[in-house]
Amino acid sequence: MTKIAQNTYRPCCNNSTFYQDCNHGSALLGLLELGASQGLTEAQLYQEALAFNSFWFPHNYIQTALYFKVANNTDWEYVDARLVLGYDYSAVSPWSQNVQTEIARIPGLLPKNQGGGSCGV
Repeated sequence: MTKIAQNTYRPCCNNSTFYQDCNHGSALLGLLELGASQGLTEAQLYQEALAFNSFWFPHNYIQTALYFKVANNTDWEYVDARLVLGYDYSAVSPWSQNVQTEIARIPGLLPKNQGGGSCGV
């Protein structure tokens, strides 16, 4: 569980789940602890962490799924949760560069921003 917490990130910051700096990190750490206490495997814990991160940050993970489909021709269900939850695809700074910037370069892939409110959900 500790290893997983040290290797999973959230799109709200650049810190791992192990470093408790926000409610998302605390909740994800608690989820990992609960899952580990119930005997979930490492792969299952990563899948659970990805599911919860996806609920908390749908915009990021929809774009990440789109990135993997377009850039790597890989459907979301086949993308390794360990890879997605790692620093390069879930921490906010590298995500912006590795995913957001890359898919923005593809003409017509994303709808144009129509303005309006700033709420992301």
